[in-house]
Amino acid sequence: MVFGIAYGMTQTLSIDKAGRVVIPQEIRKMFGFNAGTTLHIEITEKSLVLTSAEARPAMVREDGVWVYDGAVPHDALLDAVASERDARDAAVWGHPL
Repeated sequence: MVFGIAYGMTQTLSIDKAGRVVIPQEIRKMFGFNAGTTLHIEITEKSLVLTSAEARPAMVREDGVWVYDGAVPHDALLDAVASERDARDAAVWGHPL
């Protein structure tokens, strides 16, 4: 759960006369959508999927901890974790373990 929003939850929204849909504030915060954010829309047979069209790093460091946002393949994530672990071990022990 992030910002009081559970993954997999559903919510009903309406379209106004101008064809606009307002994304609730909690959901905008959850995904980092701000005024002026460019969105990419994917149309499937049964749904519309909105994602940020702005490039974001797949992993960012927050308070000394690497945070993964799911944008890179699983193997790349494992390689990044192993690399970080080796660097930490080298700093502590003088060599990777």
